[in-house]
Amino acid sequence: LDLEGLGESLRHLKEDGAESVAICLLHSYANPSHEKEIEKAIKSMWPEAYVSVSSELLPEFREYERMSTTVANAYIGPIVSKYIEDLEKSVEDVGVRQLLVMQANGGLMTTKDAMTKAVNTVESGPAGGVIAAAYIGGLVGRGKIISFDMGGTTAKSSIVIDGKPLVTTEYEISPLEHGERIVKGSGYPIKTPVVDLVEVGAGGGSIAWIDSGGALRVGPMSAGADPGPACYRMGGMEPTITDANVILGRINPDYFLGGEMSLDAQASRRALAGIAGELGVGIVEAAEGIVMVANSTMARSIRYVTTERGYDAREFSIVAFGGAAPVQVVDLAEAVGIGEVIIPPSPGVFSAFGFLVADVVHNYVKTVYIKTPEANAERVEAIFMEMEETGSIQLDVDETPREDRRLDRSVDMRYIGQSHELNVPVPSEIREDGLEEIVRRFHTIHMKHYGYSMPDEEVALVSFRLVARGIRSKPAIEVKSTRVGDISEALKGSRPVHFADGSWIECDVYDRELLNPRSLFQGPCVVEEWDTTTIVNGGYRAEVDAWGNLLLTRGGGA
Repeated sequence: LDLEGLGESLRHLKEDGAESVAICLLHSYANPSHEKEIEKAIKSMWPEAYVSVSSELLPEFREYERMSTTVANAYIGPIVSKYIEDLEKSVEDVGVRQLLVMQANGGLMTTKDAMTKAVNTVESGPAGGVIAAAYIGGLVGRGKIISFDMGGTTAKSSIVIDGKPLVTTEYEISPLEHGERIVKGSGYPIKTPVVDLVEVGAGGGSIAWIDSGGALRVGPMSAGADPGPACYRMGGMEPTITDANVILGRINPDYFLGGEMSLDAQASRRALAGIAGELGVGIVEAAEGIVMVANSTMARSIRYVTTERGYDAREFSIVAFGGAAPVQVVDLAEAVGIGEVIIPPSPGVFSAFGFLVADVVHNYVKTVYIKTPEANAERVEAIFMEMEETGSIQLDVDETPREDRRLDRSVDMRYIGQSHELNVPVPSEIREDGLEEIVRRFHTIHMKHYGYSMPDEEVALVSFRLVARGIRSKPAIEVKSTRVGDISEALKGSRPVHFADGSWIECDVYDRELLNPRSLFQGPCVVEEWDTTTIVNGGYRAEVDAWGNLLLTRGGGA
């Protein structure tokens, strides 16, 4: 290691105005000593620099992905660190004992970890929504959940099986899009664990436009919150999904944000006039087209996380949240054949609720390439025991009680000659025949993912993984009255609403805050609340459960 040459390079970087340094050496996942020496030298010569070390962040093979992750961490690290330092001081001043930060893997981490592993915060907000959806699914006894989050710019879909969100290590920042599809390999890979989300450019602020072939498109461009949709009266001129829903009577211009903000329906009509003219249709038909195109895009994202991954979408319930989702989710459920939609309380801030029900999570990985003929239970157990010791020490630092700890093992495996692995759960203790059981699990998972397996082929164990979890107490949600509630007091009036079949129907409008637990009513109708509006299509029954969730069921009787 040329420390003298390193010093010269660091001086040039400092003179050029660099703020952070990423360290990534080819085989540091196996031997991190040189990276540690470089880190020590940087801190000695340049103490104010932010240093991102690949062997600490991601001690895993595949140097390109490790390098990309380390560089991304170095890029956002100084900004995230400064923000967290300022936030920590602010919350201390108001008496908050401990500040925890959400991670993209669906768990919480300490502020110290967030500053050194800033890349773990990428997509952490949406991950919170998935964790909240998993919690609600457990509360109402649903084992298969689609988490659907539609906000102002994008819509995000993910699935939860038996309370566990799917997690991937193949996330990419800023990938290219082809149609409504992400072009895999076109972005910057982030190899740290991320809740597996499919994101499309369809949110309330997504802009409608006509392409060169004369076809109507929606997104991915967005008006955002500023200037926002044309109806916001903030200078926006482009037609958006929100403008379309205002025109179609789905959003009440006089009750946006609970009446705190008044929308300009005429501005929405002016914004859509250009598109309507190009398409040769009326304003209402143009608005209907915008909603249909957006719904088609979002329905494809739901099919992608279910049908295209071997799951039957009809077996799932959708938990819909974000300010825009309840307006359109029943149409999406119809499109993909899902019979139940769950709208949680306060859907506009539901992702934040996920932070409150998340656990503290630490992920560990160690690449040790072992072919099954060379593997034995004792060697594999020793690798996991070493990782568990590290995880237990960290949970000691977190002051997690012994009874609130959970250590989950898994290993990435592949057939010899393959280039990518599948993750296989591993039991907490591997006995003599335990390795054979792990290999059998791999064959089963391979069959599910790819439609075939090769039981007679050699298998390689590649990367060993451990999730150390500190279980946190969850906020108590009051179980309310189980008697059937009277809905008459919640009735606000009625208004005409345009539905997907082209009809205008005069719909009762209910105030969600005034709906009692066990309230039952039939669609078509509208349910308004401070942060969103729920459109209940005809043929659906709506019920408020004991926890305040709004359950929409297709074909349910009154």
